[in-house]
Amino acid sequence: GASGFLGKNIVKVLSNKNIKFIAASRSKKREIKNNIIIDKYENIKPKKASVLLHLAESNDINFINKNGNNYYNEAVSLLKKLLLKPWSHVIYISSALVYGINSKVFHKPHEILKPRDTYTKNKLTCENLVIKNGGTVLRLTNTYGPDMPKINLFSDILKQLNNDKIIVKNLNSKRDYLWVDDCVEAIIAAINIKPNKILNIAYG
Repeated sequence: GASGFLGKNIVKVLSNKNIKFIAASRSKKREIKNNIIIDKYENIKPKKASVLLHLAESNDINFINKNGNNYYNEAVSLLKKLLLKPWSHVIYISSALVYGINSKVFHKPHEILKPRDTYTKNKLTCENLVIKNGGTVLRLTNTYGPDMPKINLFSDILKQLNNDKIIVKNLNSKRDYLWVDDCVEAIIAAINIKPNKILNIAYG
């Protein structure tokens, strides 16, 4: 998933740190360094002692829930195929939304959670597969920064900066926001340390 928001920012940092990487994506765009374009992610052949950073899932919750079991079955099937390959470690990017929306308590990664929709069902199933395989799960809060998706609070506000007033959709909603560079720093730490656990990656 190297052509997405998080993928592009990770590629930039890995390049600056001179860390060897291969940026795999289905995007036909050539602006990504060390990019390989593939039709199916399950066709990736691991280099020796390589770590898989799995970013190849949609972050569009409405799209995922609309497609229901079709999306879920494809995503879980892909992960199972990837886990059969000889990686030295697998890191799966999940979401703090598995805890629910507008949660007013601090959550611990070892909590037993129940899926509320296809999105959370997919995340929790994939998390379980990765942990059983000895990998790492990172549950990210709302990440923002360069190349972020157009549909989010920050993009909505930025579009309105020249207006007389800025309108937000919901003043009662509470979110934790994480700057993308801090998120990438945590991901690179996980690549180096390779913990077999679920970790919350958040600002506050």
